[in-house]
Amino acid sequence: MRRHRRGSDRLSSDRPIVGSSRTECFTGTVKILFCTMQHRWLQWFCLCITVRWISAQVNYGNQYNQQQALVRTQGQPRPYQQGTYQPNWGYQPAGSGNAGYYRPPNKTVSSTTPSTDADLDRLPTRYICTIVTEHYDCQIKDVHLKQGHLAIFGLEHNAQKAITFQDSDMEYLPKSLIDAFPEMDLLNLEELQITTIETNAFQNGRKLTSLYLGSNKLAEITQNTFEGAGSMSLLDLSNNSIQSIDEYSLYSLPQLTELNVETNQLVKLPNLNNPKLQFINASHNNLASVRDNQFYPNPMLQSVDLSYNRIHHFNMRPLNDKVDLQFIDVSYNNLIELHIPNHVLTLKANNNSIEGLTTDRCIVEYINLSNNNLKDVQGLWKCNQIKYLDLSYNLLEEFNFDHASGMVALTELNLAHNHLFQFFAQPKLKLNLRFLDLSHNYLSFGPKTTAFNQLQELRLQQNELIKFDFSGMLVLQTIYAAGNEWSCSDVQSLTNKVADLEYEHCGDGFHISAGICCREYNRPYNDRLNEVLTETFFHEHQNKENLKKQCGSHQFDVQTMSPHDIAKIQEMAAKADADQKQLLEELIALKEKQKKVTDDVQKFDSQRSSLNTKHANLTSYIEKLRSTYKVENEGLISYKEKLSRVLKFVKERNEFYHNILEERRNTLSEVNNQMEDLQRKKLELESVVTEKESELASIKENEIKFRKEKEKLERKVNRNAPSIHGTSGRIA
Repeated sequence: MRRHRRGSDRLSSDRPIVGSSRTECFTGTVKILFCTMQHRWLQWFCLCITVRWISAQVNYGNQYNQQQALVRTQGQPRPYQQGTYQPNWGYQPAGSGNAGYYRPPNKTVSSTTPSTDADLDRLPTRYICTIVTEHYDCQIKDVHLKQGHLAIFGLEHNAQKAITFQDSDMEYLPKSLIDAFPEMDLLNLEELQITTIETNAFQNGRKLTSLYLGSNKLAEITQNTFEGAGSMSLLDLSNNSIQSIDEYSLYSLPQLTELNVETNQLVKLPNLNNPKLQFINASHNNLASVRDNQFYPNPMLQSVDLSYNRIHHFNMRPLNDKVDLQFIDVSYNNLIELHIPNHVLTLKANNNSIEGLTTDRCIVEYINLSNNNLKDVQGLWKCNQIKYLDLSYNLLEEFNFDHASGMVALTELNLAHNHLFQFFAQPKLKLNLRFLDLSHNYLSFGPKTTAFNQLQELRLQQNELIKFDFSGMLVLQTIYAAGNEWSCSDVQSLTNKVADLEYEHCGDGFHISAGICCREYNRPYNDRLNEVLTETFFHEHQNKENLKKQCGSHQFDVQTMSPHDIAKIQEMAAKADADQKQLLEELIALKEKQKKVTDDVQKFDSQRSSLNTKHANLTSYIEKLRSTYKVENEGLISYKEKLSRVLKFVKERNEFYHNILEERRNTLSEVNNQMEDLQRKKLELESVVTEKESELASIKENEIKFRKEKEKLERKVNRNAPSIHGTSGRIA
């Protein structure tokens, strides 16, 4: 008979085992059938044992069902619940008359025995490890801790090193949690709704190296918050509501290498007096500036992410001596000047207001400067190791490819959405460009040069191009050419390479040839130049006529003016006043137009802010998915990489569950086969038993028959036996 278990043994399953399994039932049946082959008293003995065993299982199941019904109607008693255990109180099965409590033997029950819900709330609740996962050797479930409530974690001796929680929430981080696991080196407290951290909570966290506090409700970090956790190397405070971090709060973490405070409400960074710091992520905050000596104590710095803030001042010259610095992201800020540090390899500075670039020694390989106010890029010509350069959405009016001759590694260049009227390239210049975007500019022709002989994709749409020399582009595969003024004599050779063929209506004077809008020119450049000159002459002539109408053709001498001339001058003055009124009206209209443009800019800023918010929500959702599926967050990786890891994890998990399902199906099939074998054996045994019973009945019949014959023979023998009275055997 199964006996009740106590303590942590009882917590190994969610409910007690009630009744017997089907296999056990068959085993009992076989035992009974086997007993029938023995003596009859053994049959009765086996039957009695079986009946008592079944009765015990049914009784135990009824007790469990009554207990669950009590929980559903009245709630679970605090000192007796799954995953908890009250100190100084033991466990007693429900239905014993003591409501789940009993005192240890030989001890007197004092007046402190809990009798009300308030008394129970004042008692500390014990939470212990219930599950071991792939990355955590302790997972604690169903913790619901409010302010003022006490909690005890683990047992007497806990050697677990990686702790996490599931289906839990805690209004504060208790010191007892860190005290309970002295060997702990990883603690994951993400998405637990934590608002505060108990004073000296990490006093005994000397071996703690990784702490994840992301996606909670923390508002501030005080000076002594992490006091005692001197071995901590990773600190994640992302996705909280932190408005301030004390200047000296990180001084107690000399081993800190990775700090993540993204998606908070910080207005300034704390002192980073952490000589081993390598990664810092403070994106999506309210930072307005970065101190010049902010990263001075961090000689091992490798990655800095300050994107999506309001930074208008960040002097990067002090970063020149950071030889390990590889990544900087200051995109979506308000920077006006940008200095490229000496050793950085990836620099993202898009969506700022940058007007000037400087550098001392540049080895950057990837740089994004789109959506700024750049008019020249002279500061980039020292960067000879650039592979990717994005200068789109700036104010460039010309670009000299000759200055880029030293950029032997440059393969992708984006100059779209600028004010380019021309670009320069020597005829024999050689570059290694594979991708070039010159779209949405004011280009009218492309010079003959060998600079683009390695191009594979060229974007020229939405310019004023008439002709472009493609003769040296031998490996060119794709061209975007829509929205230009092509000469029809030059478009035939582009048909098999153009990716944006135009099949809709073209402008006046243009027609579609091989899917491209073009027009006929006798001499393309001369014809186009004549058109420009004609338009210019017409506008100048019209302006002169208007000037003559306004000022007249007479020169007046004040001394010889007649009353008629004075009246004419007065008339002209009145007309000038009318023209002035018209000019004022036009000025008002221009102001209204300016206001409209300003409103459009504000609308664009609002859309940009909305997109930033959506981006933040998306990154938060990706982080939530990563936390839900317990995907490791190694380093300050991008959210794209995090999402790919989550998808990879889900795929692997599905494959894992699929394999488990197949194994269980195979196991079920084997069990069914075993059951069929047992059923067959049962039938065989029943047949054997029936046969033996028939044989036994036959033997009994023969036994009765033989007994009767024996009795008959005995009577016959007795009748013929000699007597004491003589040989006749009878008395005379």
